[in-house]
Amino acid sequence: MKRSTVAKKEQACGSFYLEDWLVEPSLDRIKLADEVQKLEPRVMAVLVYLANRQGRLVSREELEYDVWRGALVGYDAVTGTIIKLRKALKDKARQPHYIETIPKRGYRLIAAVTFVSDGHESTDKVALKAHPDDRDAAEPVPGAEGVGDVQAPEPSDELRLIEVSAGERTPAVGGNKLRFLLGAAGLLLLGAVVYVNLPDTGQLTNEGALKLPDRPSLAVLPFENLSDDQANDYFSDGMTDDLITDLSRLPGLFLISRYSSFSYKQRAIDPRKVGSELGVRYLVVGSVRRVGETLRVNAQLVDALQGEQLWAERFDTQATDVFAVQDQINASILEALSLKLTDAQNQRSSDPPTKSPAAYDAYLKGMSHFWRATADDYGLAVGYLEQAIELDLDYTDAYAALAAVYWQAYKRGWNRNQPWVGLFWDKTMDALDKALKRPSALAYFVDSGVYTTNQRHEQAVEQARLAVQKFPNDAYAHLALADALSFSGESGEAKLSAEQGLRLDPRRPEPYLFALGRAHFEMGEMEEAVVTLKKAVHDNGTDVLPRVLLVSALGHLGHMDEARRQLDQLNELYKKNRLRRLNLRDFGAAWPYRAEEDMARIQEGLRKLGVPEW
Repeated sequence: MKRSTVAKKEQACGSFYLEDWLVEPSLDRIKLADEVQKLEPRVMAVLVYLANRQGRLVSREELEYDVWRGALVGYDAVTGTIIKLRKALKDKARQPHYIETIPKRGYRLIAAVTFVSDGHESTDKVALKAHPDDRDAAEPVPGAEGVGDVQAPEPSDELRLIEVSAGERTPAVGGNKLRFLLGAAGLLLLGAVVYVNLPDTGQLTNEGALKLPDRPSLAVLPFENLSDDQANDYFSDGMTDDLITDLSRLPGLFLISRYSSFSYKQRAIDPRKVGSELGVRYLVVGSVRRVGETLRVNAQLVDALQGEQLWAERFDTQATDVFAVQDQINASILEALSLKLTDAQNQRSSDPPTKSPAAYDAYLKGMSHFWRATADDYGLAVGYLEQAIELDLDYTDAYAALAAVYWQAYKRGWNRNQPWVGLFWDKTMDALDKALKRPSALAYFVDSGVYTTNQRHEQAVEQARLAVQKFPNDAYAHLALADALSFSGESGEAKLSAEQGLRLDPRRPEPYLFALGRAHFEMGEMEEAVVTLKKAVHDNGTDVLPRVLLVSALGHLGHMDEARRQLDQLNELYKKNRLRRLNLRDFGAAWPYRAEEDMARIQEGLRKLGVPEW
């Protein structure tokens, strides 16, 4: 049977058991007793594909052809997906119970599979969904007036992307703004820290419970989607995002970031345990039921220390009044915590981000793909965000998200169907200019990153400081400031910003650990740099930049054996992605330092290991 035929047969949905795990492809989740794990669509697609071939060797080429639909993908795409699948199943590569790796050949699902048909176990194989994008088929969206006219867009042609391969040269681009373009494209696509949807390590960054802050501390956990249509997840997630964004403006409150909060999505919640893991006193939990134009929102404020409910309320309203509901929830939370609304909070009801329900709905759909941070999802995000902008030309939040999509795609070197290499940069600038008319934390974050890339350090620091000032609880605002300060030579302050970001986002430590380790390195604190960078490498082994810095720090300390082991692993990452071995010239664009001695310090440590100049 041809592989294309197999792929078509697997587009239907059906549940099955993998040992004791109940796998529900249509919901992209797996369940074991009371434990629920949400899988990324592509991860579920791979699991379904392997389940339909239980006990048979499946090559990487088959997976790329059928699950990735023949798209050109980097070597790590399949490997990373298998790693995520093993993590969800609590499987071990060296002692596999579910998925066996056959070196240089592929993978085999070795666990028992029991297919389910109409709610009953069946010995017959049932066709299962193999492609995650099928759930995004164009159909009217139920909800507020006008929302039903919004159709799911096709992925943007510009973002049907591939990674730049070794030796592929990019056209010369004039202008100072592209001064540090893709001369180091290979390193950027492999290792530039991507500040969206980072892997959840599931581990705390210190021993035991985190210490409570000296002000009211809060985490808004993902609101549960109680709608009959599970596709409405994007709406309940979007409401949670908006609550977090609004509350992040309050300087008198300590608020956990979106990333760490969403690590508890689809999980049974023990308030005391969650409060201990996040280091907060209070939790906001809730649910959203959407039926046509009607919303029912339940919200509760819980004292995690005592395990007691402090406040609860139900809101029955129309989808057109969603911003008013969010404002009421925020006001009730702050009243319970004896905090006052800022002028910006009081103004939100009369001046919402958009007055178009259809635009808001399209924006939420776009953001649901934005957070997944894959090339396919970015393509879908662009389509929805452009819909939102067409419906409301002044929707600055949509422009900010669009700028962030193009900025991340640019940094990662994704360039399929681009007429020239600077296209994504120009699209970033166009969207960013409009986003900055009413800047969000995300707009400031992108703007600071652009200035840093261009070595306009004063402007980069200024924009990052504005982000922290206006959004003091936004973890990535602190990360942007740490990066801007670090590359401008203010390493001591950069350490403090990285530590603050890490405290606000304890479940996604890697980018903050990298910023912290870099600050230690810049200050000549090599022992501290090695300890911190090892943690960053452990949390994200495919990001080459922390490992480059780790190799250099070990070289400075004279720990040559360990440094060579790390260098060998680094060069293996380059090889897998068809890039030449590490040299001192290729990665310069990833380190836009103001002072030449900062770059020279990195190169000095690498030279001790014999890293070539070119």
